[in-house]
Amino acid sequence: MDELLEELKSANSNTNRDIERIENNQMLLAEEIESMQKKNIKIGKKLEDAANKNEGDKENQKASSANDIYSKADTSYKNRNYEDAILQFQQLIDAYPQDWRVPNAYLKQGNALISLGRKKEAGFFFKTLIDKYPESPEANIARQKLKAI
Repeated sequence: MDELLEELKSANSNTNRDIERIENNQMLLAEEIESMQKKNIKIGKKLEDAANKNEGDKENQKASSANDIYSKADTSYKNRNYEDAILQFQQLIDAYPQDWRVPNAYLKQGNALISLGRKKEAGFFFKTLIDKYPESPEANIARQKLKAI
């Protein structure tokens, strides 16, 4: 009986040591998991920042593209290359319909057509401008141009 009691105490002692090792390993694992979660949060923030930067770059490219198109169209208009200007202004209108220069693009298309002697077609652009942007300063000019043609 004493032998059995000794074996039982020894087994109990081993079990207690095993439990202690398991609890230590659990704490180490919990710390490792917490460290990994913090790293994941940092990586997630870096990815989000990179995605936001990429979106910002796309917006800048878009704005610069609209600027490039308008600049080319306006240069053609000023150089009296009216047919090129009409097409380039239309490119701006089609690609960037919400751009703040669209009303001006319609107005210049109409003016270019008048300069080419195509008053009926100019009227179409003036009417479109008035319909889409009735409160704009360009619409007021278009109304006057329509009365004159």
